[in-house]
Amino acid sequence: MRKRPLLLLFFWLYVALGAWGQEESGYYVFFKDKVEGDFCPGEQFSPKAILRRERQQISWDKSDWPVNAIYIAGVGQEVNEIRYRLRWLNALSVQATPAQIEQVKKLTYVSRVEAFEGLFSLSPTAASLPSTRSDSSDVELDTLLTLQREQMQAERLREAGLNGQGVRIAVIDAGFKEAETHPALQHLWRKGQVIATRNFYKERQDVYTHSWHGLGVLGCIAGKYDDRWIGMAPEAEFLLARTEHKLWERTIEEDHWLAAAEWADSMGADIINSSLGYSKEYSYADMNGRSTRVSQAASMAASKGMLVITSVGNEGASKWHYMSSPGDNPDVLSVGGTLTFLPYRIRFSSYGPNSEGVMKPNVTAPAYVLLPRLGGKYGSGQGTSFSSPIVAGLAACLMQKHPEKSAAEIFALIEQMGHLYPYYDYAHGYGVPQAEKLFSSDTSSLSPTFTATFEEGKVSLLFAPEILADSLRHPYGRVLYYHFEKPDGTLDSFEHKMVPSHAKGYIFQYHHQAEGILRIWYAGYMLER
Repeated sequence: MRKRPLLLLFFWLYVALGAWGQEESGYYVFFKDKVEGDFCPGEQFSPKAILRRERQQISWDKSDWPVNAIYIAGVGQEVNEIRYRLRWLNALSVQATPAQIEQVKKLTYVSRVEAFEGLFSLSPTAASLPSTRSDSSDVELDTLLTLQREQMQAERLREAGLNGQGVRIAVIDAGFKEAETHPALQHLWRKGQVIATRNFYKERQDVYTHSWHGLGVLGCIAGKYDDRWIGMAPEAEFLLARTEHKLWERTIEEDHWLAAAEWADSMGADIINSSLGYSKEYSYADMNGRSTRVSQAASMAASKGMLVITSVGNEGASKWHYMSSPGDNPDVLSVGGTLTFLPYRIRFSSYGPNSEGVMKPNVTAPAYVLLPRLGGKYGSGQGTSFSSPIVAGLAACLMQKHPEKSAAEIFALIEQMGHLYPYYDYAHGYGVPQAEKLFSSDTSSLSPTFTATFEEGKVSLLFAPEILADSLRHPYGRVLYYHFEKPDGTLDSFEHKMVPSHAKGYIFQYHHQAEGILRIWYAGYMLER
C-alpha cells in the first residue's frame, strides 16, 4: 500500500515530462509501391522460414518484399529516427516532429502518414500482470502441477514421445527476467534451444530484464519443476521478444508487436504466443478483429503460416468483461482460463464474442498454475496469460506429430480436441483440449447419459443413478453447460450449472421464447431442441 503513492507520483511525473516533450511523436509513413527486384528470400528469411512457406504452399507476395531502400533514405533525411521498417505495411515507423512530418508528406512516394504515439493507461494490459504467490508449499505446488497437467491430459503426450521437438515458438512478452538462469529452463540454454532474442522496447538483444512475466509464460510452455515437466513442449525452439512495459499501456507497444511478428516470420517461427492484450483505448465495437493495428498484424502473421495464440484477457469480472485485441481476431486462437480442478471458467477470464459475433474464446486451459518465479523459486500464478502458453505447448506437440498439417489445420484440430466440442459458448469456447482425442479414432457422440422433458421455461433432466454416480467421480462430469442459439447464430445465454449429487435429476429455468436452439452438454453428450 505504501508503494502506490510513489507509483502515482512517478506516473504523473512521467506524464508531465511527456507533455513537455510532446513535440516529437510516433508516426507510420506509408509508401505507394515496392520494387520486386529488391527481394531475395534467401537473404531476408531464415531457411526454417522458407521451409514453413514451402510446406504449407504459401507463396511469396508483395507484403514479403522489403521497403524500398531509396524511400527509407529519403524519409530518414527528414525525421529524427526510423524505428522499424515494416514490410507488411509497406511503411516505416518513425519518431518526428509535426514540422518534419509535413515535409515527409510532400515526398512523391509517400501515400499517407498516421500518428500512433500516446499513453493508454497506468494499469497493465488485461493479460499482462496477473497475481502470483511464491510462498506455496512443495505439496501444494506438486498438487497444482498434477491438476493442471491432468486437465490437459499432458501425460498422454509425453507417453507418445511428443515434446515439441523441431517446432519453433516466438514468445512476445514484457520481459524474461532471470529466464536464462532459472533451473526450470536451464535445459533450453544447455541444448541451444533459444535461437534468438530481441528487445523491441530498447532496440537490443537483451530481454532478460524488466519483467518476470515472460519467465512464467516460457515456463508454462517448456519449464521443469524438479523432475517433472510443467509445459508440454520442453524440446521446442524459442525466439524471445520483449515488446511491453509492465506499468502502462502505450500505442507504441502495438508498433513493437507488429515489428516482433515480422521478426518472428523472418526467423522461421511456427507459433507465436502472445500473453498480451489491448483494449484500454478502444470500444467494444473496435473488437471486430480488424480495427486495431495489433489485430491487423496478427492476421498477417497467420497468413504467413504461423499459428498465433493469445490470452483472451482477465477482464471477465470487470465492467468491460470482453476479450482484448488481438484475441478478437478470427485468425487468432484465443485462450480463456479455467479453474485448475474443474474445466469451468475462472471468474476473471474474459468473455466473447467479438463485436461481430465471432466465437471467442476458441478454447480454454487452466489459469491457476505452477510456474517459475524470480530467485530460482517456483510459485502459483493466475491469469489467462498462462492459459495461452499451455495451449501453445500443446500446439507444438501437434505440429511435431502432424508436420504435414498447416497452421490453420492445427488451429481447427485444437478446437476439435476441446472437451465440449461440438458444443461451445462465449466463456469456454469449445472447452479444454483433450490430448486423448489426438489418438482416438472414435469421434462419435457418447450414448445419452440423461433424458430431458421440456415445458415452457423449464427443462427437467433425468439421470440413471449409476450414470450420475459415475460421472460425479470425474471432474468433467460435474458441470452442465447450456446455451440458447438465436436464428442469427449468436448466443443469448451461456450459463453453467453444477449438477447435484442426487439421482432424481435436475431442473433449471430458461427464459427464451423466441425461435432458436437450446443446447445442453453434459458428460460428453449434447442434447439439442
